[in-house]
Order: sequence, then structure tokens, then C-alpha cells
Amino acid sequence: MNRMLSSFVASLGTLASLWPATTPHRYPHESEMDALRTDVVKVGADLSRTIEREHAKLEARS
Repeated sequence: MNRMLSSFVASLGTLASLWPATTPHRYPHESEMDALRTDVVKVGADLSRTIEREHAKLEARS
């Protein structure tokens, strides 16, 4: 059983070394800066919604 498992793992390693690595797709971003800018905009929007929701909760308690 150990020998069979060892052979299986070794064959997986061989396949991994032979399989061509894919290049990362940057779709829909042209550059890393565009990707970061989009992430910052999304995080900012999420924070704004969260702050507004929590503010509404505080007003509802009052």
C-alpha cells in the first residue's frame, strides 16, 4: 500500500513538473495599478455602506 501511494505521489510530481505553467490573466485590468485602484474603490464602497448601516442602527436606538 505504501509503495503504491509513493508511486502515485511521485507520478503526480512528474506530471506537475511537465505540465506547462499558465500565465496569469490580468483581465479586465491592464496593469497592477489598475487592479489596486479597483480594489481600493470596492473597499471604500464597502466601508461606506457599513458605516451608513451602523449609523442607522445607532439612530434607531435613540
